[in-house]
Amino acid sequence: LGQALTGELAWDMLLALFEARLGRRDLTFAQLCTIGEAYPATTRRWINALASLGLVELHSPPGHPAAERVRLTRKGERAMSNCLSGLIPAD
Repeated sequence: LGQALTGELAWDMLLALFEARLGRRDLTFAQLCTIGEAYPATTRRWINALASLGLVELHSPPGHPAAERVRLTRKGERAMSNCLSGLIPAD
């Protein structure tokens, strides 16, 4: 993932999305806005940046565009798994 994302709102969002993925759920745009108490425009910029890297994808339930949901892609899940596996000591 690179050091450019660590320490940024994007890293916090990726961690939250990874946790959500492990729980087999998605997060809403509104939920991601609460991470780091970020402004919606800031959250949107980071989501768009992460989507352009292929790490997250967005989808809206039919008829409910305001309920936009965000989830890690397989690429995002692999990247987070690889990154976090280096933080856990081997047995």
